[in-house]
Amino acid sequence: MSGRFFTTRPDVLLWRFHPNVRVDFTWEYITGRERTADRLAAWQGGAAGLHAYFERHQVDGIVLNTGVGHVVPGLTERGWRLVHLDDRYFIMVRPTAAQRLPIYTRIRPWEYAPVDRTNTTPVLAEAERVLRLCPGGAIFAWGYKAKALRALGRHQEALEAALNIPPEQFTFR
Repeated sequence: MSGRFFTTRPDVLLWRFHPNVRVDFTWEYITGRERTADRLAAWQGGAAGLHAYFERHQVDGIVLNTGVGHVVPGLTERGWRLVHLDDRYFIMVRPTAAQRLPIYTRIRPWEYAPVDRTNTTPVLAEAERVLRLCPGGAIFAWGYKAKALRALGRHQEALEAALNIPPEQFTFR
């Protein structure tokens, strides 16, 4: 991935992607109140406001924490694609960048979307991809994997997957 990325935590980009990603730190006292007000207005406008902000500033990708996952559906409707998931962060990129990357459409760590007979195969594939790409950092994906395996009647494998979820994070839904 390359291009201009938006994040509220540039340290995360450095921590996760160093040395492949260069990060320009821009502090509010350098950019001034106008730029800060512009960014805050974008957040207050939800997905539509963020999309407009990203268009205006030619942002190619975003890295945000899963606590703001509620903006993903609105950004997806505007063409953004979810290309990275872990327990704490997600990355979305424009469709042109997503052509080279696997995208996630079924699983979301901030809401635990339902798993049923109509979506078990793609949910299982996405959960296994997350676990392969982010071992130890995507506990939520074990939950999706266990649910999908259980829906497929693969109960022993579902139990084995569920055992990877720490007890304090294990919930029934």
